[in-house]
Amino acid sequence: MTAAGPTLTAEAIVVARAGRRVLDGVDLVVEPGRLLVVAGPNGAGKSTLARVLAGLVRPDAGRVRLGDRPLTALKPGALARTVAYLPQGHEVHWPMPVADVVAIGRHPHGDRDERGVVPALLVALELDALADRPVTRLSGGERARVALARALAVEAPILIADEPTAALDPRQQLAIMEHLAGVAAAGAAVVVVMHDLSLAARFADRAAILSRGRVAAAGPAAEVLVPAVLEPVYGVRFAEGEADGVRVLTASCRL
Repeated sequence: MTAAGPTLTAEAIVVARAGRRVLDGVDLVVEPGRLLVVAGPNGAGKSTLARVLAGLVRPDAGRVRLGDRPLTALKPGALARTVAYLPQGHEVHWPMPVADVVAIGRHPHGDRDERGVVPALLVALELDALADRPVTRLSGGERARVALARALAVEAPILIADEPTAALDPRQQLAIMEHLAGVAAAGAAVVVVMHDLSLAARFADRAAILSRGRVAAAGPAAEVLVPAVLEPVYGVRFAEGEADGVRVLTASCRL
């Protein structure tokens, strides 16, 4: 279980590339015990924002604070123990056993696993039967669970996942989001970049919508993930419904 950590705050973040502002004055608050979804059209700056929050990209202007301290004040080892980052793709191109890949997440702690974090994660993510199998021989859904387990093995108070459900079937998508929601419920601050707005509406506590490098809307998910907010950003009409008590958002036509 991850103990609640400090709030992660982005203030007036600017990132420019080739003369274009990929992020243009972004403010965002990531609270412990909450799952925050970052959504928006392609090219809105979501992945860049995720990397800024993870301390992997230094902004051209603005800053990220961890509690009252600048994120840049953390030494690399402390940063690696504080923020776990799950990038897009989560591909491993060499035939390492699943258990060894997950154990990489313990490196920030000096490879120590006295409490059996790795075996526990293998069981929790239904990977224990695959522990000795080369990760290159797994299905896409299995590889996604391995990547998540590796990130969770860090036991960081902040977890940032960039499109962890991309290219997965619905069952695997639900499994990944259920685990991420559980991490937030255990006290971690969780940021998930994603495109599936129905999944976001189901699992997010809070949401931020990016558009052309700026925050178009941010707040409680139930107030942000609604057609009136989404339609001007995406340029499509959304139909809102309910299935089995779960809110569903469907793009019905272009505006």
